[in-house]
Formats: sequence, structure tokens, C-alpha cells
Amino acid sequence: MIAPRWLNTRCQPIAITDVLYYLVKVLNQPLAFNKTFEIGGPDTMTFKEMLLTYARLRGLKRWIWTVPVLSPHLSSYWLYLVTNVNFSLASSLVESLKVESTVKNQKIQLVLPHECLRYVKAIKQALTNANLEG
Repeated sequence: MIAPRWLNTRCQPIAITDVLYYLVKVLNQPLAFNKTFEIGGPDTMTFKEMLLTYARLRGLKRWIWTVPVLSPHLSSYWLYLVTNVNFSLASSLVESLKVESTVKNQKIQLVLPHECLRYVKAIKQALTNANLEG
């Protein structure tokens, strides 16, 4: 796959079960009232690494070459054409790839200590839940 260089942007993927844990637990936690928290999983990786890891766990052979010439607009059309995502969402997703999304502040751990799933474990759990891997 030919992809834009933004696939080299770093992020901290977080399992939906961990997101839900934080959302539910802050509801009745006075120390969380009127505060903003950053959450992320324990692994820092690029979007490219995320895609390749997912493919490996599914038993798929995939290669990704990043190139500097794909504009955000062209990338949005490509995503729109090869997935079932509407163009507006595709455009927003492509724009978000340019911004590193790693946790800079760990304040949430002082209020709600929690060990999030690692990326591989979260993907395996999701695949099992979706009956794509037993």
C-alpha cells in the first residue's frame, strides 16, 4: 500500500474497554470533576506500526510504503474509495494523522489508577469478540 508520510506519526492506541473504564469511573469521582485528562494505552507506536501489527495478527501479509507526495485531499479521497467511510469522516481522519497523539500528562493515574491493555492484547481481544480469530 502506498500511504502518506503521516502514517509515521506516533500515537498511543487505547482499547475501547479502557476508554469505557475511564468514562464510567470518572462519573462518581469527585477528584475528576471539572478536570481534563489525557488517556492512552501503554504502547507508543506509529499508525503504520499499528496497521502492520493488526495485519500480522490476522495472518495477512501487508507492506506499506510512505511517500511525501500524497496531499491530505488526495489521501481523503483514497480512504473514501477503499473503505466504507464517508468523505467528511475520511477527511477528518486524514487530518488527525498529522498530529502526534501521545499522553503528555499522566494525571488520570493519580485519580483512577488503571493498567490499560497493551496494543497486541487489545487487538487479539477485539478479534476474538468479532469471531475473526479464536
